[in-house]
Amino acid sequence: MEPTEKDIVIEKIKEMPAEQVVKVRIFIAGLEAGENINSKSEIEKGRKQK
Repeated sequence: MEPTEKDIVIEKIKEMPAEQVVKVRIFIAGLEAGENINSKSEIEKGRKQK
């Protein structure tokens, strides 16, 4: 069974120095926060249109 893209990324992160892993985690947290902000604004737009 071939590794998935997620498996490959996890292995690459495991090989990184700790300092680099922290930067990756901060980057991912920022992406997730941005998605949450976009989702909230879409919900609010829907409420205003009603």
